[in-house]
Amino acid sequence: MESNIQVGIDGYWMIDDYRGMGSFAWQLIEPLADKCSVFIPDNSSKLKIVNNKYQKLSKKMFLLWEQLSIPCAVKKNKVEYMIYPYNTGAFRKVEGKRISIIHDLIFLKSKKELPYSASMYQNLGRLYRKFFLGINIKNADYIVTVSQFTKSELIKEYGLNESKITVIPNSLPEHWYQTLPKDTVSDKYLFTVAGEAPSKNLTTLLDAFALALSKYNIHGLKLTIAGVKSEYHHKYLQHCKLLGIDSYVEFLGYISTNELKSLYVNSYGFIFASLFEGFGIPLIEALASRTPVAFSNVTSLPEIAADCGISFNPYDMPSIAEAISQLFYLDEKLKVRMVDKGFKRALDFQELKVRKDIENFWSFMLEPGKD
Repeated sequence: MESNIQVGIDGYWMIDDYRGMGSFAWQLIEPLADKCSVFIPDNSSKLKIVNNKYQKLSKKMFLLWEQLSIPCAVKKNKVEYMIYPYNTGAFRKVEGKRISIIHDLIFLKSKKELPYSASMYQNLGRLYRKFFLGINIKNADYIVTVSQFTKSELIKEYGLNESKITVIPNSLPEHWYQTLPKDTVSDKYLFTVAGEAPSKNLTTLLDAFALALSKYNIHGLKLTIAGVKSEYHHKYLQHCKLLGIDSYVEFLGYISTNELKSLYVNSYGFIFASLFEGFGIPLIEALASRTPVAFSNVTSLPEIAADCGISFNPYDMPSIAEAISQLFYLDEKLKVRMVDKGFKRALDFQELKVRKDIENFWSFMLEPGKD
């Protein structure tokens, strides 16, 4: 018989080369030391070195893992507080209290608002999340989300009492704020972190880049794109050929954190044309790297970047093209002011600063005698 566990967390996406939701989950449980047990697949190879305990469960596809393996482990271990960190959660509530982390509600958008992806895996995931999100929220005793925007969407969509929701933003480790030397012989390029999901709006960005090159007499500028899986590069490169810009666009494969930092630092600017973001981590990475930014004026992005860059309408291709030209022709004095302001804003999302919010959350949650 397993002993009682005070706090448990689903570690399915917290292993190996994790980013995004996995990073947030690790940051959330960091103050708990040995109070938290992490449930992970038994084939996990790369584990974060922390004080937390691990329990290995038989590896399954995520749907079966979340709906069968996790509830069985939770019930067996009599978990008092169970954290579901990936928007969804188990249909059956067998834990004492459930803490659900909701990063965004993108998958609730209609097909008209957001077309299906070219990836069947992403489409199935979208349907899974759409079905189980409401059940997870109903089962949740407490909800953590990453922005005021997503909090407001949760209240509007599900009629939640705002006292049930805690906002803890994504954060960056201290190394993101260290100044790196620029490569003075580097090509001039705009940088973006996108993806093949329709919400990333990549096709429209490519159209806008082609328009900017011709309309604004821009020469010697490339567009470098990270985040798109290699099996989709050909699709977008074909589109680039139709636009006549294939020699000006570069798609990157998997890159390390150090490579990513260098790409921000050496870029002419960072452009983020996403249609829907619960937070928008790449935008903070760019600001912390002292890179001038242009970003969509929708969802959470104005909240995160405030007035620290050039904003545009991501649904209007000429608006994106104009923002590209503004980055290219940016006055040096204005650039310095923009970069300094952006860096100060990025400091609000330092890991050590956000950690105080996390500690306050757990002080409230684990208060002795609390129901």
